[in-house]
Amino acid sequence: MAVISLENVNFAYNGSFCLEDITLELEAGDLTGIIGPNGSGKSTLVKLMAGYLAPDSGRVLLGGQPL
Repeated sequence: MAVISLENVNFAYNGSFCLEDITLELEAGDLTGIIGPNGSGKSTLVKLMAGYLAPDSGRVLLGGQPL
């Protein structure tokens, strides 16, 4: 089972989508890097995984339980 899962996550700031249809699973012990240009949604993705932001649609799961 994945420690953190995102299923079809969408997120928009003021109606402008910055993340669309993101699906990923992070397993315990994995080392994962998030790279991309400025403004590409890296910090937003981490904030969604940490529960600081809620997705507009889709699900974020921690240990199989919704955040």
